[in-house]
Amino acid sequence: MNMTCLRQWCVAFLAILLLGSEAQADRVCMKATLARGKISQRVKNVSSSAACPRGYSQLVDTSQLTGPPGPVGPAGSTGPAGTPGDTGPMGPTGPAGAAGSIVPTLPSGHTLRGTFGGFVTAAGAGSCLATTQTFAASLSSTSVAHFIPMSGTPPAACPGTVTEPEAQPGHLCVYEASQANRGAPIIYDTALLGGFASGVAGKYGFTIYFSALGAGFESSYGTYAVTAP
Repeated sequence: MNMTCLRQWCVAFLAILLLGSEAQADRVCMKATLARGKISQRVKNVSSSAACPRGYSQLVDTSQLTGPPGPVGPAGSTGPAGTPGDTGPMGPTGPAGAAGSIVPTLPSGHTLRGTFGGFVTAAGAGSCLATTQTFAASLSSTSVAHFIPMSGTPPAACPGTVTEPEAQPGHLCVYEASQANRGAPIIYDTALLGGFASGVAGKYGFTIYFSALGAGFESSYGTYAVTAP
């Protein structure tokens, strides 16, 4: 580099230092003139989007003087929460769910279980005690009813116990757990849909009828099972 170029770069550098922040994105332009054997130089700073004035030559475009990236600064504090957005549109209707477990009619071979019980203070022998039970699901037809007294032996159609009641298809088995002062039981269809018939349970439930053996407390409690035919 000759002395003339060196002087030009020195002048440009000094111009940048003197102009400071105003030269951050500008062009540094210089015009050299020769008068009476001396070279005079003029420096101008113009916008990077503009060309150097007529007669001036560009020395430096400060917009290209980019240094290496600085270190990442610390994270700023969390800003305030924004305002809630508008409510979105209603979504489409979902598909129909699966059918529930409750059925209008108990399927063949399925068993319902429950408890029964009642008490009364009998005025004398023959006083009535009746207890009615409704099935959780209806049966397709009536069932043959069996009453197993406390400590009694169940028939073949009733292979269960008072704690684990069971019944063969088409049968109702009533297992007595305790009793007091009751006479022989009569089981019949509560709705009397086929007329009164002892030993038959209805499609929707049954009633047990007792006559007291004498005056005083009369009761009977237990479990039952009915299996659809």
